[in-house]
Amino acid sequence: MKQDDFTWEENSSAMYETTVKAAPAFVRPILKKRLLNALAEKAGDSAVVTEAVFFDALKSTTPESKLDKILGELEALKTT
Repeated sequence: MKQDDFTWEENSSAMYETTVKAAPAFVRPILKKRLLNALAEKAGDSAVVTEAVFFDALKSTTPESKLDKILGELEALKTT
């Protein structure tokens, strides 16, 4: 799946971009692939990504040691 295959709601697109940019350049391609696959799984056939769907996907793909940091950075982007 590609980023354009989803319908992004709330600030989920900004959260995706922030997450990708926060990763070291050499990790970004792997992160994108894993995160987009997880988003496809979590969003299902609707392909609608809400903030809740994004957080679920992020939690399922991010190592525990990095999760608290990225969640903290994304907190400011939450709309709900």
